[in-house]
Amino acid sequence: MATTYGVRIDQEELNVKAIAILRKRLGLAMGEIRRRAAEGEPMYECDATDNNGIALVIEIHRELEKVGVSDHILRSFREVGAGHLENVLRERREDVIAEGEGYLFEDEPWLSLALE
Repeated sequence: MATTYGVRIDQEELNVKAIAILRKRLGLAMGEIRRRAAEGEPMYECDATDNNGIALVIEIHRELEKVGVSDHILRSFREVGAGHLENVLRERREDVIAEGEGYLFEDEPWLSLALE
């Protein structure tokens, strides 16, 4: 099974602000958001090699945190901290810079994500 990263929200944490963020960022219908929360499914999931997907998980986490919603960042369905994903992207960014692959930041949004 391939490694994935994702973000999950418990049903009791789901509120109007969280739903608005998820609808805006992921384009999910309200009913789908509620279903996923009720069934404990990730709201969003990406392959571990998808740098832009990992960046989106971090961005969703940050937005939810700002409105007081607790979420769970997952690595293949096991909870990890936001710092883990930031470290993954930080290492990959350093590799890209060291290898001089000539990425343009606007072509690869994950390269311009501010990491804490």
